[in-house]
Amino acid sequence: MKKKTYTAQFRADAVHRMETAPSISELARELKVRPNMLYAWRKRLLASGTVPKRKNAKVQDVSHDAIIYLRHAKDAMNKALREGKLKQLDKAHLLALLALQTLTGE
Repeated sequence: MKKKTYTAQFRADAVHRMETAPSISELARELKVRPNMLYAWRKRLLASGTVPKRKNAKVQDVSHDAIIYLRHAKDAMNKALREGKLKQLDKAHLLALLALQTLTGE
C-alpha cells in the first residue's frame, strides 16, 4: 500500500485546528490521520521555528508557543472568574488578554 503524503498547508491547518479542537482524537478522525501524526507535525513546526501562516492572521512571525500560552492563560482566567476564585482581573491578567487580542485578533 502506498504511503499517503500531506501538503504543508494541510499539516499547518491541522496544527492550527489542534489549538481549538475539543479533542485531538476527534480531530484526527475527522482528518483521517492518526493522533500521533498531529503531535509530530506540531512538534516539527515548533522545532523549525516557523509559524504556519493563517489567511487572516494579523501577525505572521509571532511565536506559536506564546500564542498557545496566552490562550491557556485566558482560559484559566475565565475559569477562575466563573468559579468565583478570581473577583477581578489585575494588571498582569489584563496585559495577557491585551497581548492575545493584539497578536491574534481574538
